[in-house]
Amino acid sequence: MHGTREIIRLGSNDIFSPEELTAKAFRRAEWKLRIAQASASGSTMREVLGLFAILADGAVFLLDKDRKISYFSGSSHTSGALASGLLESGSAEDPGLLELLSEASEDRLVYQDLGSAEVCWAGRIRLEKTEEFYIVLIAGGDAKDSEIPVLFGMLQECFEEINLRRLHGNIPPGDTKAFISALTGGTLSEWDDIDAYMKRLPSPPKKYMTIGVAQASPMGRTSVESLSSQLKAFFPECSCAVIGDQIILLISNPTRAFQPKPIFSEKDMHSLLTQYDGHIAFSNVTQRLDMLRTNYLLAESTLRLGKAIQERGGSRIFYYEDYAEYIAIELSLERYRNIMHHDDLLFLTSPDAVTLYRYDYHNGTDLQTVLYYYCKNNGNISAAAKEAFMHRNTFSARMAQIREILSDTDLTDGRVQHRMLFSCRVFRYYNLYYDKNAPRSLSERLSLTEPA
Repeated sequence: MHGTREIIRLGSNDIFSPEELTAKAFRRAEWKLRIAQASASGSTMREVLGLFAILADGAVFLLDKDRKISYFSGSSHTSGALASGLLESGSAEDPGLLELLSEASEDRLVYQDLGSAEVCWAGRIRLEKTEEFYIVLIAGGDAKDSEIPVLFGMLQECFEEINLRRLHGNIPPGDTKAFISALTGGTLSEWDDIDAYMKRLPSPPKKYMTIGVAQASPMGRTSVESLSSQLKAFFPECSCAVIGDQIILLISNPTRAFQPKPIFSEKDMHSLLTQYDGHIAFSNVTQRLDMLRTNYLLAESTLRLGKAIQERGGSRIFYYEDYAEYIAIELSLERYRNIMHHDDLLFLTSPDAVTLYRYDYHNGTDLQTVLYYYCKNNGNISAAAKEAFMHRNTFSARMAQIREILSDTDLTDGRVQHRMLFSCRVFRYYNLYYDKNAPRSLSERLSLTEPA
């Protein structure tokens, strides 16, 4: 090989005259259409390479990592020294070509004038998730001033589409529902693959993302579509899809300003959800694409537990941060059950909290709820009474009763409050959610032993 060698980065912005621009625009449109048709019709990578050779009017060689020919296509420009040498030996042995290949990459094409009115282009392309191949195009000398880089970029996009389809099935570019379904279903899980699909959405997500999951009752097709469109109005640039009985929103922002809660009017959204008898839950924010399904599952758990436990009474809007401990309790219960072969997670709670719960059971009181709000508000009586919807004096009187029952416990100690709060949340999880399907209620479990 000889002559001038030059590196061209893909995606460079060239300036053309109006006449050149018109001709190039028509040519690019034709290329894009033909390659898109090949991709959509389920063509193989080899068939696409054959199309590339036709459009470039040259000979195309696909070389593996050892520079051996894996595939060849093309009927023109095969008689030159470089092309005939490649075909005869079955591998790249020309020193000039080897040097050219060493400079090529996925985002960089290298070409060299071969003389005899021929040019050699070299780049790299990924055929499978971890397999990178060299691609060599030998074409006419006018290819130096042509749009081979543009055509090569289209080829890369087509190969990427075929790779993704092989891994995850057919997710049409721009199909938000198919993308969210694959993402939440777990069939689309790798960072690079998710990123590739996201870029094709009508509203590509920004850096920081939150998942919202909503449900309504009754979930007729008309009502769910209507609610979906109205929820999306709160987050105009989000990606939204109705999947099963869920409305799933992928909300994004260029900064973390909306962590832990997206920015919207809770009053207006609550009014809308009331109209449809609906509820919605939001995950925390993440910038990790491979964790989006995890955030979806956490939002789904938040919705399920929020509807049952109602940490903020009467609310239809739930946030992961308010239910994180309940979700942790639920996950702990699964592990506990596997190890202990029973589901009495109560053995991890405070004996003092159990004592108070048993007192309530035998005396018809609800002091455990008072203790819960007291500990949740770090011992602030006014704040605790307000959240418990009690008069301050009534709340104080019941706290005095609790201190009398738990006379040996310092409820002003922060560590004690934290322990009690966890225990109360375990009780609330059992009472308000788990007992609905459990063989024994929490009261029945705790009544098996008489209070001291």
